[in-house]
This record gives sequence, structure tokens and C-alpha cells, in this order.
Amino acid sequence: MYGLALFAGVGLIGFVVGLPASLYRTFRIEARFGFNKLTWPLWFADLAKGAALAVLIGGPLLLAVLWLMDAMGKYWWLYVWLVWLGTNLLVLLLYPTVIAPLFNKFTPLQDPSLKQRIEALLKRCGFATSGLFVMDGSKRSAHGNAYFTGFGRTKRIVFFDTLLEKLAPEEIEAVLAHELGHFPPPPRVQAHRALRRLEPGLSLAARTADRSAVVLRGPGSRRRQYGDGPAAVLHGAAGLPLSAGATDLGAVAPPRIRSGRLCRQTDRRHRSDRRAGQALSRQTPRP
Repeated sequence: MYGLALFAGVGLIGFVVGLPASLYRTFRIEARFGFNKLTWPLWFADLAKGAALAVLIGGPLLLAVLWLMDAMGKYWWLYVWLVWLGTNLLVLLLYPTVIAPLFNKFTPLQDPSLKQRIEALLKRCGFATSGLFVMDGSKRSAHGNAYFTGFGRTKRIVFFDTLLEKLAPEEIEAVLAHELGHFPPPPRVQAHRALRRLEPGLSLAARTADRSAVVLRGPGSRRRQYGDGPAAVLHGAAGLPLSAGATDLGAVAPPRIRSGRLCRQTDRRHRSDRRAGQALSRQTPRP
């Protein structure tokens, strides 16, 4: 329970520190330019719902992580990473149908001409979705937006009602076409691109686990290579290569040291290439 209390305290402190800037941005800057529609009762309701979700989702997840760190021995980081990955996929699956409706109202798109235009665009791009929905974003902001959400069968396209009010059908199609540009249509490319989009998150999780393992093992383990550590195992399991220049813990050195090391490595390679070229020229008979 001490670990849970520690993380809760850090999270509460971070919330309190960032609260003035958040309130000023919403109720002063956004209101000054006519965008803010958020009322104080709605703000407190959003705050309460967000806190409840943090407790219901984050609390059990944090308890599971702390238990795994204590019970799984030296491979605790692998179990923690698997739990983290599973939780993210579950939240992504439940967000459109369970979490998002707690904050906004979603209704199917009713305009038949706009719906036909969008479905034709999706068909041309090879993008499958479970439905087109309109969200009541106007109760919080006058900004217009559209986004994709969900995973698998819960994948859907959501339009803000403010976007539909301000733009013509062809303009809405153009906005959606821009968003579709982030999703390549050929199936043989989608899996590769999906892994590439996941790589930054997987890499960050792997390196965080590796740093944690080093800290818990003590200073004597700081010379351990990534090839024997969590980062290499997690990248290998996901089929992703380690980034160039990050082969050991020295990759987190300051930029000045890292750049000096890179220059020395480059010089050594150049000298080796010159020696190989000279040896080859000596062995090649002249005409």
C-alpha cells in the first residue's frame, strides 16, 4: 500500500501544480476568443469522472505492477510490460463504447448525402469502420474536429457537431481525407505500418523497464549490455530492431559525450576502411 500511496501522492501533486495553467487556458484564453463553452458544473463533473476512472483503471494496474515487481523475480519487467500492453489494448477496445459515452453523447450520422459521400471515400481508401458518429462537442468548445477511435470491431469515425455546422460536405470530406492519409489502405502494408507506429511506445516501455532493472540491481549492473537486457528481449518479441546508437546504457549519456563517442567510432571505421583499401591496392597487380 505504501507504493500505491506514493504514486497517488505524486499524481495529486502534479495535478495541483498544473491546475492553474489548465484553468487559465480554458476559462480565460479560450473564452477570450469565443471558443470556451465549458461551465463550472460540467468542469467539476468531468473532474469527478476522470478521477473515478483513474482509480478504477489505474489503481488495479498499479497494484498489479507492484505485486509483479515483488513476486516475479528478475523477470518482473517482462510481466509488467505484458500487463501494460494488455491494459492499453483493452482500454483502446472499450474507449468508444464504454469510456467516451461517460463524457459525451454520440449519435449516428443522419445526413444521408454526407453519409453517402463519406462511405464512398472510405470505400475508395479501403478503410473499414463500424460506424459514423456525431459527438456533442459544442457543450465544451466551439472548436471543430473529427477523429478515429477504437480497435477492431469498435473502430469508428467521430465528427464534432461544430464541424458539421461550420463546413460544407465537400470540406468535411477533405478533412476526413487528410485523416485517412495516416492509414495506408493496402493490407500487406497495414501490419508493417502499425508495428512502426507502435515502435516508439514499445521502445519507451522497454527502455523504462531496463532502467528500472538496472536501478534495482544496483550500480554494479550499469555496464550490462542491452543485448542481455529487457530492451533487446522486448524489441525481439515485437519484431522491432533496436535503434541505432543505443546498443548499451551509455546511449543515455549527455549529448556532448555521446557526440564525441560517435565521432571516435566514425574515425575508427574510417581508419579501418583506409587500411583495408591500402591492403587491397598492394595485393592488386599493376598493369
